[in-house]
Amino acid sequence: MKTKKIDVSKLTFAEITKPIKEAAKKAGMKESDIDGIIKRFRKSKNKEKYRKKLLEDLEFARRSDKAWKRYEKGKFTSLSFDEFIKEMKKW
Repeated sequence: MKTKKIDVSKLTFAEITKPIKEAAKKAGMKESDIDGIIKRFRKSKNKEKYRKKLLEDLEFARRSDKAWKRYEKGKFTSLSFDEFIKEMKKW
């Protein structure tokens, strides 16, 4: 899957916060926790850096959600600890 590059400098506050709120709700976060994240973003002095970090976190959440759905459907590989370490050394 190709990842679409986003020019974060052109995104509006709403374009950043809406998907974050949706992902956080799916992850089971409380509304107050979500509001705290958004509040910290608004008060952040380096919004560009914070924006990039939020986008990275959102991408991680998206990929984790996708992986969890595959797991729930039984589409995963199960390895013993030793097999996992052996496989990991190939990386």
